[in-house]
Amino acid sequence: MRKFLPSEAYRLLKNRKSARLCRRKRKEERSAMQCNVEKYTTEIALLKAKVSDLENALKQSENIRIQIESTFALAY
Repeated sequence: MRKFLPSEAYRLLKNRKSARLCRRKRKEERSAMQCNVEKYTTEIALLKAKVSDLENALKQSENIRIQIESTFALAY
């Protein structure tokens, strides 16, 4: 193709092709990043819920421990 086109026209064609590929790649990367954001947002929400559940379980076990200690303290 280079033999049939003047150098400026050939350079313009190469530039357009390169720009098209760059825009396509950027669009694919942006799409992949958006999928990752959605996935990680969901994962963060699940982990926050799990942390909350574990904190509640810890509070309950602390309350039970305190009750047991106070029961034994009264017994002796």
